[in-house]
Amino acid sequence: MKRQITFPPLPIIFVSVMVFFSVFLLPGCAREEPTQEQTVAEQRADVSAHLPGTLLADDGGRLWIVGTWPDRLLISSDQAVTQGLSPSSAIPLSAAERDCLRPMGTFTSPRAGFELVVLPTNGLWYVDRVQGVRRMADPTIARLWHDDPNRATVVRVDVDEWMRAYRNLGPMPVPLGALVRSEGRLFYASDRQVRAFATNELARTVGYQTASAVELMPDELQAIAGTGEDLTIELFQSCPLLSWEARRDEDADHDGATRATDCDDEDARRFPGNAELCDSVDNDCDEEVDETFRVGQACEIFYVGCQEQGRYACAESGSRLVCVGNEGRCSPEDAM
Repeated sequence: MKRQITFPPLPIIFVSVMVFFSVFLLPGCAREEPTQEQTVAEQRADVSAHLPGTLLADDGGRLWIVGTWPDRLLISSDQAVTQGLSPSSAIPLSAAERDCLRPMGTFTSPRAGFELVVLPTNGLWYVDRVQGVRRMADPTIARLWHDDPNRATVVRVDVDEWMRAYRNLGPMPVPLGALVRSEGRLFYASDRQVRAFATNELARTVGYQTASAVELMPDELQAIAGTGEDLTIELFQSCPLLSWEARRDEDADHDGATRATDCDDEDARRFPGNAELCDSVDNDCDEEVDETFRVGQACEIFYVGCQEQGRYACAESGSRLVCVGNEGRCSPEDAM
């Protein structure tokens, strides 16, 4: 007896073929190009250098802070907290980073020893009562230091006596580096530039704890420093020490001091031996600002038709002081 072969109905065959194509063949044919975020996430190779101000931890548990490239400096847990950094969120120091950032001593935060205070008639200040020094405090800069201007200690004293009691070191600088968020986008701010991460995912990929970013409005961000090029993965994978060694004898700002000896080879106003001006800049590289001028001390404007109490401020020339009235009724150019 002949065996009869039975075939499935045509609809079932059609469905089976379609399932085969959709499961095994179509995914490979219809593969989409990866997004920029996916590409960055896949580039998990060792980072050669994080940005200045980044807190790192080596295999031995020691903390380092990235200084001006190509340096890294040892930093204690207490100093890290003073700098506004959390030791528990330190990024592991990679093998490549050990070779591309040279160890250069110990870091002391410029914020160390200072307390944020407010004088009801003279604004925000950072004061170090032990050292007898003070720094002007901008509210936005204070927030980058993770200080709340609204919680500053109120100091009710004679302003003139207080100003005389504490030597002025100029404005409190921007932290060595600070993670900032503005309108949903992540930036890295320093006293040099404000630079956006190419993507927010890049910041997380290279290890930054983005939850700690300081929220700023766009105008506050622009007031810190000029805007630089976006940060890309290639920057983090470059080796600063190799670049520095190749350029150590250069004088990028043409001020007569080479990269190896200059405290800031990107600012011609700053080099060892320069004369100190009244311009809120450390011109002579001694880590003090306007130290030979009486910025902030009391003065008096007095001329025919106008008399007003004020405080000394730097003139535009940078070579002298002018008296700026507390109420703005008299012209500073007419100061006595």
